[in-house]
Amino acid sequence: MSRSRRFWIINALILSGAVGLAAGIGNGPISGAVSGVGMLAFMAFLEFGRGQRARALAAPGRGDEREVAIYNEATLVSYLAVVAVAVPGFLVGMAHGHYNQFGIVCSVGGGTQLLSALWLRTRR
Repeated sequence: MSRSRRFWIINALILSGAVGLAAGIGNGPISGAVSGVGMLAFMAFLEFGRGQRARALAAPGRGDEREVAIYNEATLVSYLAVVAVAVPGFLVGMAHGHYNQFGIVCSVGGGTQLLSALWLRTRR
């Protein structure tokens, strides 16, 4: 077994264990076991799955122009989905008179978008 394969398997086990432990602490042992096994199964699919889709999920943004375009559009759609939930959540929290986690998400998302736009403008 190659060194990179061992590293990947160790990381998969650690991440699956962390997800299972966090879910187990928050929701009980059955939820933790289901979450940990589900995460491990998903990571096994990415590592051992044969075919174009598994490779595209395992290495996003790499490959031919079509795969890169699909990955970029999927990233944009997921960003817009987060914004569609975070901004109204932030506004509702502010209306109730407290700063909530949605404000943190909005701040991080907006700051990241601003800095990445500035950085990409200077690089291209």
